[in-house]
Amino acid sequence: MTYISEIGFLGTKAFFYTDIVLIYMIMLPFLMIFSIGFAMKHYYVLHKMTQVLLFFITLGMLSLFYYEIFLSNIFDNLFIVGNTESNQSFYFLMLHVIIALITFILWKSTILFASADKKRRALPGLYSRTHKIVGKRVLLGVVLIALTVGVLYRMLYVA
Repeated sequence: MTYISEIGFLGTKAFFYTDIVLIYMIMLPFLMIFSIGFAMKHYYVLHKMTQVLLFFITLGMLSLFYYEIFLSNIFDNLFIVGNTESNQSFYFLMLHVIIALITFILWKSTILFASADKKRRALPGLYSRTHKIVGKRVLLGVVLIALTVGVLYRMLYVA
């Protein structure tokens, strides 16, 4: 397992697992759309399973990404250097954290409300329109998370 803490395969200063996080985050919006396709084809159980799975995998991937940033010297370098580029990286990181936090709260509440509505036999049905609207917001948040992870990766690891 020593290869995990070695330099990654994308040719940057990032660790191996950070490269995996980047690839996953780039794929995530497409995986979400694929999962939404299950609901559109009335495969609701598959839709629920894939959404829950994507939620937990994404939570783990972003935890790895934050571990790399906050517990390594990368985050310290944002404060030590003090130039404009490091300030922009820090503020962009804070924007990313806020977007991710809001998206995860919305995504989790959507999953929980959908499960409760399914038990009450209101989904699909009575609350389908609301679920679609909130789902679109979650998808937008996931796209923003993927974009900000890509930009942060470029700011922090590409020389």
